[in-house]
Amino acid sequence: MDLQESKEMAGEDSIRNVLTLGEASEFLRCSKAHLSNLANGKIPGVPPLKRVRIGRRVLFRKESLEQWLREVEAQVPTGP
Repeated sequence: MDLQESKEMAGEDSIRNVLTLGEASEFLRCSKAHLSNLANGKIPGVPPLKRVRIGRRVLFRKESLEQWLREVEAQVPTGP
């Protein structure tokens, strides 16, 4: 594998890690409307999701979603 091929594969991997609203909602197993509310910070007590807006499109990095899940899990109080 030469340098050009490795760069192309790295580019393909980064594109696969960018999710649309629908793909991100499937990843998190929630509705697109709920995901939009999460991204816009409309859910009390839950940190807003990081997103990228390109015009009207909303995109999410898979790594950001995974990090957000870890943050939310850390906030959940344990039982009595």
